[in-house]
Amino acid sequence: MSQANIESTARAWALAQPLVAAFISAAVRNYADSQDVLQEVAVAVFGQGAHPPTSGAFNAWALGIARHKIADHFRRKKRHPVIMDEALLDSVAEAFAQQPDVWTAQGQALEHCMNRVKGEAKRLLELRYQEGRSPEDIARSLNRTAVAIRVSLHRVRTALRECVERRLGQPPLAGTEGAA
Repeated sequence: MSQANIESTARAWALAQPLVAAFISAAVRNYADSQDVLQEVAVAVFGQGAHPPTSGAFNAWALGIARHKIADHFRRKKRHPVIMDEALLDSVAEAFAQQPDVWTAQGQALEHCMNRVKGEAKRLLELRYQEGRSPEDIARSLNRTAVAIRVSLHRVRTALRECVERRLGQPPLAGTEGAA
């Protein structure tokens, strides 16, 4: 890649990266694994033999790479069930490519709101979504009931959703006001 191509690719990647990260996170539940896949995509975007499009098709091109890297990830992790089949993954990639600004804004709002979560709520989210543990497993390790864990997770997710909606200037969904 020439220096001019590297610079234009770097600019395009900087704009596409939050979208690609959101797409990967939608398919790969474990946070550490999703970050690994994102790094694999970045390496492929800048790798030898990569020919990024110079037109507005960069997002779709990067999402295509991500789709392949996600499929590779699930093939390597045979012990984990594949959450999305190839056709569904294609459909999700297309949806992300068609509305990149929506996914980027939602991702930024969620990141802001996640940074505000503290204490036990943060630990529950980490156990459930970063470590991929079941509510039953979390309950055993915290000496609580699975029902109590599910209720706590529901409350945290509701508070996060309301925070994201406020950040995006959206009205809350019907029936969720005050459900924190």
